[in-house]
Amino acid sequence: MPALISFFKKAATEDRVLAAEAILEKLSNPSTKLYREFLEYVLPSFTNLNKEMQSEETRIHLLHEKVSGTLKCILECYTKQDYLEATPLSDVQYKDPAKFLPLEEIYLGAKPTAALSGGTHGLNDDQIHNFRLWCLEFFIEAARQIYLRFPLKSHQMKNLRVLDPKVVMGKTIPSIAPLAVSFPLIVRENEVNELDREWRLLHNMDLSEHAGLTASQFWHAISQMRRGDGSQEFPLLSAFMKNILCLPHSSAAVERVFSQVNLLKTKQRNRLSTDALCGLLHAKRTFTDSSCYTFQITPSHLKRMKKEMYGD
Repeated sequence: MPALISFFKKAATEDRVLAAEAILEKLSNPSTKLYREFLEYVLPSFTNLNKEMQSEETRIHLLHEKVSGTLKCILECYTKQDYLEATPLSDVQYKDPAKFLPLEEIYLGAKPTAALSGGTHGLNDDQIHNFRLWCLEFFIEAARQIYLRFPLKSHQMKNLRVLDPKVVMGKTIPSIAPLAVSFPLIVRENEVNELDREWRLLHNMDLSEHAGLTASQFWHAISQMRRGDGSQEFPLLSAFMKNILCLPHSSAAVERVFSQVNLLKTKQRNRLSTDALCGLLHAKRTFTDSSCYTFQITPSHLKRMKKEMYGD
């Protein structure tokens, strides 16, 4: 903040920039500092939620928990605690003033609270009142946007937590049937009993060696388990979970691929075929964790180096 004030002060006094004068006036206003400190407290909640959507790893089974946690933190700032505890999160009347805390009790973050209680803010009573109202409106709009965008009442989203290895090992969900019946195109009706049997059997196995795996790694490991005759021990369960893992939790991963395609297909290379683009994308992904001088070439790579790879 001091650096910004110095920058715009120089632009206003030395360079005579009119826009800089207006910005400097706003920055010098004591209320601006309080607004900035309030945003400094609240915005990381949305930034962290956005990071969940940006993950390359499957996170769909964690979305309900993460979104619900963020929403509850927002509601706790301005809604009565006893009402929140007695009401399901999906049914909270977040715009009802009767459910709000008194304006003076709304939580605004550590720095604004300290400034207001210590009298170091430099604002009069009307300015403080307007500041609190602005923060209340921000909380209400933030809650509204989350309710609009996320299906909190969706049982499918809640039940997807069975994908989490910690939930499997915790044995907190006795049956997978509630989730299975929601996807009739993946699991046929006559397979539900066998699927549930596999789920309950998995509960009672020692899975400690898989404790540190991600969801996709965990279910791949489960699919590799074999019976004495060499057949899969959990064929239905592993196939079902892998199909569920294919559900996208955001469009970020797809957007990254399109961005890479745009970088590869330049004006000089605007006639690249689809096969060539796919090859370049695969090569780019292969070198994500290595470089051209550390990449290990295997015999299978050499076998592919034939004239057929160049087509006609």
